[in-house]
Amino acid sequence: MLQILNKFEDKKLLFLFDAGFYAFELIELFEDTQQRFIIKLSKSLKVKCVKKLSDGSYIGVIKKKFKNPDSVLGKRLPQIEKEVKVRVIPYQLKGFRAARLITNIFDEYSGRNCQALS
Repeated sequence: MLQILNKFEDKKLLFLFDAGFYAFELIELFEDTQQRFIIKLSKSLKVKCVKKLSDGSYIGVIKKKFKNPDSVLGKRLPQIEKEVKVRVIPYQLKGFRAARLITNIFDEYSGRNCQALS
């Protein structure tokens, strides 16, 4: 995937993924390549809210523990915890369950000229 993302020099692209494609490593990859993404989250993934935004979305943190690479056979070191900051956009379409999107687009939209969908 890194090879594919590095081929795109234009950083104005937006990559969309369904819930089955979420992976912490994928988000890290987008962070490293400075490409933008939106991913639908499964309801089981926990995102810690850091800051609520006026449009109903919020800044959150996703964490994952990894095996310590310095661990050797017989000597177990504590796991390393990594975290990534994301924007969480909760939404619900009429007749469907509530869902969430995550993105690395942090610009807060004011919504002045937008009507809420019902």
